[in-house]
Amino acid sequence: MNESETLKHLGHLIQIARAELQRSQNMFAKDVGLNVQTVRTMERGDRMVQDLAQAKVEKGLGWRTGAIREVFEDHENLSPDQVTLEEMRRGAGEPSFQDIENGGDKSHVTKASHLSDEELLAELSYRFRNYKYRLNGES
Repeated sequence: MNESETLKHLGHLIQIARAELQRSQNMFAKDVGLNVQTVRTMERGDRMVQDLAQAKVEKGLGWRTGAIREVFEDHENLSPDQVTLEEMRRGAGEPSFQDIENGGDKSHVTKASHLSDEELLAELSYRFRNYKYRLNGES
């Protein structure tokens, strides 16, 4: 598939998966914490949206983390029949190393690729600060 076909196909899958959840675009956008225009843009396949928006949609639809990015990055080697709802859901909900390390609490886990530079820097600062406190026995 070319880039445009990939965006349109992913948009169609998002629309189908959202409809299966019986959620309007407005309701789904509110559920996942996005602007409704972002959901519309994704469903129309107008352009690729930020990684954080992709992650929110993936989580809201029960897709594996990074599924949209994986398809887009490999779009030249894929045909539409390879990119299905089942494929997007494959592996969703499986615990990651971070989940296991954090006792199974997945509420705060995300991939670094889903963060902006500023968010990543803030996360690293937070983790280093907490690591330093743990080493010093502070709370």
